[in-house]
Amino acid sequence: MDTCLACRLNNNPDLVPGGRITQTRHWIVEHCVGSFGIGAVVIKTKKHIEKLSECSQAEVKEFAGLLKSVHLAMEEVLKPEHIYVSEWGEETPHVHFLIQPITQVTKKKYQAHGPQLQAKMVQSGEIPDPKQAAQVVKKLRQWFIHNPSHYPSNNKH
Repeated sequence: MDTCLACRLNNNPDLVPGGRITQTRHWIVEHCVGSFGIGAVVIKTKKHIEKLSECSQAEVKEFAGLLKSVHLAMEEVLKPEHIYVSEWGEETPHVHFLIQPITQVTKKKYQAHGPQLQAKMVQSGEIPDPKQAAQVVKKLRQWFIHNPSHYPSNNKH
């Protein structure tokens, strides 16, 4: 679907800083291209699906395991204070979840937390440095390579 940003990025992974972190049979994990900070990643469907309720049971089951693995990878690699998980889908009507590591530095910078923090980050329009994002992608990709027991079946790098 040419008008869908997620589909365009699925078809052109070189447009995402650092490329793909990992992928499974139904899902792709990559750095967020929006203004949610260094280390924020997106888990999105490979095919164009607009509502989670349209996903098959197999897709949902695989997502649950992948979300847990991404969360664990962030805890071990990035060591954030909190990890936010969000899904809106209004601006990009494609099932995608934002997994966002949050630190005290980020909270202090924006003087906010929770939804207000995310809103202020979006309002700032500050896009992460692609080189820094690519470095984080590399570290997270390495985590998946060195921890194969932590990701769902049918995983394909």
